Amino acid sequence: GEVIVPVPLQHIPDAAVWNMHRIVDWSDDNGLVKGEEYADTRDGTDGVVQQQLILNYCFGHPNSTMMFYPYGSQIHMVNHASHTSSSKANAVLRWATPESNMVSRTNFNDPYLFQQPISHFRTVHHAILAMELVALRDIAAGEEILLDYGEEYQRAMEAHQAQ
Repeated sequence: GEVIVPVPLQHIPDAAVWNMHRIVDWSDDNGLVKGEEYADTRDGTDGVVQQQLILNYCFGHPNSTMMFYPYGSQIHMVNHASHTSSSKANAVLRWATPESNMVSRTNFNDPYLFQQPISHFRTVHHAILAMELVALRDIAAGEEILLDYGEEYQRAMEAHQAQ
């Protein structure tokens, strides 16, 4: 299919940076707050109460700590089409190919990068990876671009809506 839009990615080597912790104040004898610290929990959560909402916009895999935040004006206008809904996906994501304009004009997606451990990316502080949003079929002018975000996203959204 044709490339709809290039999708540069900001890599986040450890998704735990998006954890939100329970914070408690500690005070002096006069009740003045002297500081904050993570709550001491004994339930194994390390005080994590939830994660930042930005994770809703990141790509990742449940067996990896690496997350990718797509940036660019068009990618955030793509909506979810569950494989169980009547609205079917008309686009997919793929790694940008060497032939694409995105990669050929930049240093994105150097094959060397795909062989590196996650720890390599902890020392890289600029975007070096990119994907492409690709049409699965002809898309009419004005038609909504739909991408299947995956079953994990669907389950998380259903759990959120049930709260």
